[in-house]
Amino acid sequence: MTMRSSGWKPFKDRANERAKEALALRREGLTYKKVGEQYGITRQAAMQYVRLGEMLEKKEEFGVHDLPMKIICALERDGIREITPSNVSKSYTLQKLYRVPGLGFKTIEILQEWLRKHGEVPCK
Repeated sequence: MTMRSSGWKPFKDRANERAKEALALRREGLTYKKVGEQYGITRQAAMQYVRLGEMLEKKEEFGVHDLPMKIICALERDGIREITPSNVSKSYTLQKLYRVPGLGFKTIEILQEWLRKHGEVPCK
């Protein structure tokens, strides 16, 4: 297996950069159609890139780079505005987490591990 050139980036990194750029173009006033034309993609794909850019921005804002977006979105929809380990730990019991739409056994397990990693007591 040969090593790629130094300019090579993993797909996810390139997609994330593109998403942030698409969001910036949209905020400059470009339509989704114009954003799509910039990248040679459809209007719908441009909308998806912009949405991804918004989600990435939200992860940076909350400083939760190590928490999956699915969990962040579910907690936001449930009314948590500041997603920090201490806030999540104080706001939820395990029983309450199971009632949050979009969180299942696996995502709750990931959330509990995230709380442990950041020195908080997992939800009981």
